[in-house]
Amino acid sequence: MRGRWGIAALGLLAAAGMLALVLRGSAPREGDEWAPDGLTAEQLRALGYADWSEETGASGGGVTRHDPGRAWPGYTLFASRPRSRAELVDMEGRTVHAWSNREVADGWSHVELLPSGDLLVVAKGFYLARLDWDSRLLWRRDMNAHHDVDAAADGMLYTLRRGPRRIERPVQEVGILEESIVRLSPDGEELARLDLWELFGDRVSSARLEAARSRGRWTHDVPARDVFHANSIERLDRDIAGMPTRGDLLICLRELDLVAIVDFDARRVEWAWGPGELDRPHHPTLVDGDRILIFDNGKSRGHSRVIEVDPRDGTVVWSYEADPPGDFFSSNQGASQRLPNGNTLITESKKGRALEVTRNGDIVWEYLNPDVEDGRRGAVYRFARIPPEVVSARVGAAGD
Repeated sequence: MRGRWGIAALGLLAAAGMLALVLRGSAPREGDEWAPDGLTAEQLRALGYADWSEETGASGGGVTRHDPGRAWPGYTLFASRPRSRAELVDMEGRTVHAWSNREVADGWSHVELLPSGDLLVVAKGFYLARLDWDSRLLWRRDMNAHHDVDAAADGMLYTLRRGPRRIERPVQEVGILEESIVRLSPDGEELARLDLWELFGDRVSSARLEAARSRGRWTHDVPARDVFHANSIERLDRDIAGMPTRGDLLICLRELDLVAIVDFDARRVEWAWGPGELDRPHHPTLVDGDRILIFDNGKSRGHSRVIEVDPRDGTVVWSYEADPPGDFFSSNQGASQRLPNGNTLITESKKGRALEVTRNGDIVWEYLNPDVEDGRRGAVYRFARIPPEVVSARVGAAGD
């Protein structure tokens, strides 16, 4: 529910001549070559992202640009991917609060701050943890969680989980990496699960499944079996005009170039868009005007953009690209957040960079992750701007 701070029909993407070969999918059986005990944390990490920027020669960091009259004031939350630590920095780049805990020390790939002051941590060890404001561990769940987590107003949590799955085909079963949406209680207990193969399996091409099959044993070339690569989840707290979406989940499937709205309880897709327009996207969010903001990585283009789409007709109503375009590029990861004043906070993940831009594309705030080692800057999966009133009361009371 990050909103706190015509429906398109699903169709097949199958090309001409593609056979409807997928007959049945099921969970792995004991002894399968792609059974869970054959899938190591290191193999799962092969699907993840680099912790450090590819560019060398980096130094320094912090705020490099700030226009106080046009930037939206607040605090910025982030976790440097090489570390097991999250920070809140003010508009001048000063750290006002930080979290760390030795019991949650596998590297933090993403963090979410809750209204209560608790912090949800998606760790690179593929577990989900909840810390309080003072970094005390409230719970930890080892569940192959990855990428993202969101909290509903009622306290329910929604996250992404991955694990092996067998897909039957006429010639031979194929082992893929299944993606699931999991609903958890505020205490981290799993309540329900929805496997995405049920909803999107018909969008995975025969060629992609054949590529996975040809890799042999499950433990060989795990990324080839990553047919969905879900990377974002947001529970919608309101309807879109003409689309009853309150309580639905907005997700992103990178390998399908797809963003979609899913009814978790009814187990159906309400809306989907992206193939032919998006290129390895991340982090769709519902913004004012009933539009969807998307970080479009542009891996094949060689430059990224952030676009705002009207889901009712697929019209792109706003976009941000750099000039020249190649100055803004994150081939993977990436995020964008619409701020209350209409600006957009953008995460250029692979460079560890945050930039706040106006509707006209002017950069009014810029921050570089100061975590630099051997000339390479720490990557950041997502920067998030937190309203000042949420932080100020806690920081003042705690004496940070």
